[in-house]
Amino acid sequence: MSVKNFVRVIIQNEKGELLVIFEKKWNCWVFPGGKIEPNEAPLEAAKREAFEETNLVIEDLEIVAEKVFSGKNQSCIGYLVKVNRYSGEVKNKELEKIADIKFKQIDYEFAVNRLFYAIEF
Repeated sequence: MSVKNFVRVIIQNEKGELLVIFEKKWNCWVFPGGKIEPNEAPLEAAKREAFEETNLVIEDLEIVAEKVFSGKNQSCIGYLVKVNRYSGEVKNKELEKIADIKFKQIDYEFAVNRLFYAIEF
C-alpha cells in the first residue's frame, strides 16, 4: 500500500482574510499546499509548498488538524497548518497549476472543518 501524505496551509492577512488558490486540476478553490516528500516533516513541507505556490515565506507554524484516509491501494495523512507569521508579496509561481490566488473572507472554523474539500464561496 502506498502512502501519499499532504499538507494544506492557512495564511491569514491583517484583514482576517484567508489565502486560497484555484487549482486547475481540481477546478476548485483550496488552501495552498501539496505532497509531503519522503523524509520531509509536515511543517517543512508547508514552508516549501507555500513558497513554491505563493512566494510567501511562512514562519511560526502549528498543525491544527490532521486526518487519515485509507483506501484499497493507498492511505494518506493530510495536515492543516496554521501560519502565524509570513513575509513577502503574494505571487502565483505555478501558472501551469494555479489559475488564481487571492485572499478571501472565509470563516476560520469553517475552513478547518473543510480541510479536505473544495472551498465554496
